[in-house]
Parts: sequence; structure tokens; C-alpha cells
Amino acid sequence: MKNDKRPELSFHTFNDDWKCLKLSEIFKILDGDRGKNYPHEEDFFENGDTLFLDTGNVRRNGFRFTKKKYITKEKDRLLKGGKLEVYDFVLTSRGTLGNLAYYNQNQYKRNSSVRINSAMLILRPINRNEVVDSYMEAVLRGNLIHSYMLHYQVGSAQPHITKKGFSNMTVSMPSSLQEQQQIGEFFKKIDEIIDFCQRKLELLKQTKQGFLQKMFPKEGESVPELRFPGFTDDWEQHKLGEKLDLLKDGTHGTHKDVDEGVYLLSAKNIKNGQIVIDGETDRKISKDEFVSIHKNFSLEKGDVLLTIVGSIGESAIIENPDGITFQRSVAYFRPTKDLSAQFLFTTIQNSEFQIELKKRQVVSAQPGIYLGDLSIIPIQVPVVQEQQKIGSFFKQLDDTIALHQRELDLLKQTKKAFLQKMFI
Repeated sequence: MKNDKRPELSFHTFNDDWKCLKLSEIFKILDGDRGKNYPHEEDFFENGDTLFLDTGNVRRNGFRFTKKKYITKEKDRLLKGGKLEVYDFVLTSRGTLGNLAYYNQNQYKRNSSVRINSAMLILRPINRNEVVDSYMEAVLRGNLIHSYMLHYQVGSAQPHITKKGFSNMTVSMPSSLQEQQQIGEFFKKIDEIIDFCQRKLELLKQTKQGFLQKMFPKEGESVPELRFPGFTDDWEQHKLGEKLDLLKDGTHGTHKDVDEGVYLLSAKNIKNGQIVIDGETDRKISKDEFVSIHKNFSLEKGDVLLTIVGSIGESAIIENPDGITFQRSVAYFRPTKDLSAQFLFTTIQNSEFQIELKKRQVVSAQPGIYLGDLSIIPIQVPVVQEQQKIGSFFKQLDDTIALHQRELDLLKQTKKAFLQKMFI
């Protein structure tokens, strides 16, 4: 028989019932001073007495201080609320919701005087003898913010957490401090692994960007800084349209959705160099409509896709064209025989090409770019053999990045499953 007072999964040494408390019974929830003395841009300095937190300083995995801004001792004295004390939690409450950082002894030694900004809340433990900090950190990093947003129907325009609403949220917790400790340490280890994998992934992405900058010619130059051995010829400049056998966008028509048929995809399905299909939510159209769309052309393996409406600049290569077509938010490129598809795909990711896309955007309700403007974007092209070397190099790098992304996603899914089973 299921016990509603204990989670589905727990450490076997514990069997006491859990208790349910409002957050206001666990924390004193405080906001900062938002009055007339709130600092303006001219009040901030690169160095000073009191660190004034920006939302960029509070991330999902804790504090990050790549950038800091300070206020003077005099300005600090004028502010009434929002000063951190050791063992406080800081929660982002506007814009990006739910980023959390813990102001422990180590943080205090680095920055002994810290204030929050107006987009944050301080969660100050009322009685640390009854609540283990690492357990509450696991709770706050878990599903609590999502539950809050569902309960209070927080919109996406300007999402925010109110002090009153958050105070009334309830959490379940073990009566035993030892059980709290074990749960907290368990999730802390998972978060550390996720954080490590996230940093490794970001480093790989930065490495790729570095190679893109060095292995393609800079503006006004005809050779890159870094090349494979044996290649010395200048790269040739062409207009993009000159190196394509097909330049076309997806269907502009209105199509009827069906339960079984061909996927009608859009720009949102092109992510991180991949075509991402959600079998539950993505649209499907009939085979007859698909045939009508493609009566004059067919998609082929090796065609390169580019998002051109809304989110502009995402790209992918078609590996299997069967059972898919696209709306007008996606453009199709079919390279000529002397242009490698993988090289073109890599060229699109280069910052020079992305800058050209931004120059040509038409700003309206949704930003977009016309095919005619796409066709005249300048690209630098080496001989085919060098294209193939470059394309192969970046494909291996992309495959490595994709592997690490899948590992990170799996870790996050694993944590989510544990959160569902180890809490009430």
C-alpha cells in the first residue's frame, strides 16, 4: 500500500513520515531596497566596498563572478534591505526565474559585503537546527519553481515570483536531519557532475568557435590563419547563389493537419545542427498535399537547411529526406558539385556569415530574410579537397559536441526522475 507521507524512493535506513511546511515557516523571505536610494548606473564601480549582485552573478549552478559591480560604503549605508548574511540563499525572481546561489562561509570570505538587486529574493533560514542547507538547496533547485509557475499561472511576457506567493508555497521534508543530509548530499553530487559536464560542453563549443575563426579567412583576406598541410592556394570569393543548384524556401501555403502523414516542420525544428522532430506535437499533412508541394522539386540527402524567419541562422544537413517537408521559415540550399555540403554547413556557422545574415534581416513582427538577399551573401571557397578536409574536421568536432550534449541531457533527465521519486 502506498504511503503518501513518504516518497516512492528513499534511503533504506529511514522510515519516519515526512512533514509539510510552508516556505515562510522555513525561511524569512526578503527583497531588496527598491526605494529612492536604489543605485543607478552612475553609482556602480569596478571596485569598491559592497558587491551589488547582477542577475548574471546568480546562475542555475550558483554564483558566477566573471563580471562584478560595486557600490561605495556610503551608498551601502543608505540602503535598508537586501544585505546578505552567511547561509542565505539568493533566488532570481524576475526574468529568468529560479536561478539559485548559496552564500556560505567560503563566499563570505571572498565577498563579505553583498547586496541583491531588485530582481532577486533572499531566503534566510529561520532555524538552521531544523533544516539542512543542502536539502533545501536540492528542493529549491528541483521542481519548486515550476510548481510555483503552474500554481500562480505565471506568464512568459514578464515572469516574476512574488514574495507573498512564494512564502505560501509548501514543501515536504523529512523530520530526520540525517535523512535530509543524505538527500541533500545525493543531489549535490548529481549537480556537481552536471556542472562538470556543462563546463566541458561549453569548452568544446568555445574550441569550435576558435577553430572557425582561424580556419576561415578574415574579412578582406584570401587565406585562413590555420590550414591543413599541402594547401597554399588563395580561397575564391563567390556570391552564395553562384554555388547553389537550388535555392528555395519551404511552403507558403495553408495546410490541413492530419493524424497520419508527412511531417510539416519549421524553423523551431532546426536546433544545434540537427533536425529535431517531436512525434507528439509536430504537425503532419497528407501525402497528397506533400506531393503537391514537391511537384516541381524534391528534397535530397545532402541538402543544407537554413532558418530564415524568426530564429535566423540555424542550420542542418538533410540525412534522410523521407517523410518531411518544411514551412517557409526554412530555406533549402543544394550545393553545386564543386561545393561540399559539409563545408557549406560549416561556413554558415562561421561568425562572418552570421554577421551577413544579420545585416540583411527585415525587421517586422518576426524578423526574416529574403531569398534574393541570401543569394548575394559573399562566401570564401577553397579547392574541393581542402573543403572536404575542413568539413570532415568540423563534423568530428560537431559529433563530439553532440555526444556530450546527449550525455548532459541524460544526466538532467536522470536528476528529474530522482526528484519525482525522492520527494513527495
